[in-house]
Amino acid sequence: MISKLDYVVPRSANRFFELYLEDYNGDLIDVPVLIQNIQDSQGGFPNKDSSDKNWILTRRFFLFDTVSGLAMGDSSGVPQVIRYPLEMTLKINLDTKNQEMINVPYLMI
Repeated sequence: MISKLDYVVPRSANRFFELYLEDYNGDLIDVPVLIQNIQDSQGGFPNKDSSDKNWILTRRFFLFDTVSGLAMGDSSGVPQVIRYPLEMTLKINLDTKNQEMINVPYLMI
């Protein structure tokens, strides 16, 4: 029987996901991921910039981060903190140059 704790706290390592869009030809297209609160090496937050030229896009994301919440030396395997996305939005824009087409969408977390 699965307990409530098993559902809330995944016991395995983080599971990463990649999102793809299948086009009309059946080809899979990578959907870039914009993690809004990502911090660069200088301490800045480039993904909060309104200009997409400075964005740092990724392909992989997770739903639950249980690994970074483990305390050093704690052998119980129960994290003190669990990170998860507060909001996820798939952004889709129409292609203004081609009718009935879209630009490559991106997932905003």
